[in-house]
Parts: sequence; C-alpha cells; structure tokens
Amino acid sequence: MTRTLPSPAFVLAALCSLLLLAPATASAEALLMDIEGMTCAGCRVKVRDVLSPLPFVSSIITSDSESTICVETSAPHDRSALDEAIQSLGYQVQNFKVQESCPAEIGAVRDPWAGKTEGRDVVTISDGERVDIAASLVPGKFTIIDFGAPWCGPCHEAADRLSAYLDTHSDVAVRVVNLASADVTESYALPAAQQHLEYAPGIPWFTVYDPKGRRIYQGLSLDKMLAAVAKKRAKLK
Repeated sequence: MTRTLPSPAFVLAALCSLLLLAPATASAEALLMDIEGMTCAGCRVKVRDVLSPLPFVSSIITSDSESTICVETSAPHDRSALDEAIQSLGYQVQNFKVQESCPAEIGAVRDPWAGKTEGRDVVTISDGERVDIAASLVPGKFTIIDFGAPWCGPCHEAADRLSAYLDTHSDVAVRVVNLASADVTESYALPAAQQHLEYAPGIPWFTVYDPKGRRIYQGLSLDKMLAAVAKKRAKLK
C-alpha cells in the first residue's frame, strides 16, 4: 500500500490550528521599583489607586518603610504607563528591575528600630500603651524620646541615622515609643499617641532632654534635634 504524505501546506495549516486552540500563556513577571519621594503615611493607598487600573497589573505590594513597590503582572507590562502613573503622584521610579517574583520581605511590617539596638543604649518604652516619659529619662545622658511607627518611612530613616549617631556619642540614650500598627489611623488612636502627640503635626516626633532632665528640643526635625544636643553639650563642657 502506498501512503501519501500530507502536503507542507496541510501541515502548516494544522500547526496553526493547534496554536490557535492552545491556551494563551500569561506573561507573568514582577516589577521591583525603588520610589523616590514615597515617604507619606498614605502612600500605599495612593499607589494602589493609580496602579490598579493599569491592565497588566494583577497585584501591588508596597513597603512604605523602604519606599519600594513590587508589581506582579498578568500581561506584558507598559513601562511608560507605569512611570506616568507613579509620576502623577509626584514620585520618581528608580532601580527598575524585572524579576520572576516579588521578594518575600516586600510588604513585611517592621518596627523602625528592629535590628538596630544591639550594643546601643536604645530601649522601647511603649508599643502604643500609655507611658511615663519622665520615668524613662536616663540620668547623666541626653535622652531622645523617639516617637515612630512601622508604616512611617521617615521613622525608619531616622532610626538608621540615630543608630549610627549613638555609635560615636556615648552620652546619648534613645527611648522609643513605637506606635505598633501597620495602619496609620490605628497608630494615632493608640493611648501613647493620644497622650503625647495631641499637638504634633506628624512623626517621627522627637522630644529631647539634657543630662539633668531638662527638655531642650521638641519637634519633627532630626537635624535640628541633633544640633540642639550639640549646642547643649558644648555649654556643659
């Protein structure tokens, strides 16, 4: 029996039919971005509002403390649309990377002083409960009362700078009031915030006392706070 082989045209048509019937494979990837300017308490909500409508976005993970966004996609991404959405918030995309998945640590909630206390005179005196500041002052040292929260990017930056500062200034102690919640509203509703931050416009909020327990600074500026400590230190010499 003689077999007739199918023509090349028939084979090509059959292959095309199979490709059309095959399920489409989604181009899933993770877009990891460092974001310049994303330091506000409500950044996470703002970012979700502008990125969620993009057709290639399937999920959004943000880290307010690290100013990082990871977008998981379900289709090929449009970089220009992504940049335009971020820029509409007044932010800039930096260190754009395409990965297979978002890092596990993105979105994890960490306290500002987590991993920064060893070998330093740093003690958390409140995780949101009422606290007696006067009873927490360290005799003979400048005592910085540092009010912060896990969601607060500038609070993490301040803890980074203060931890390095403590390594070269043994006459300074830090006592931390951590408004321990991942939610902004919940943090400000905690007893410690109601007790001490009624007139504070935001966090990080610093209250500083000299070695004799006299208050020498209160405010938002880390630079001004450290300048006040340096000025008082010079007078005490």
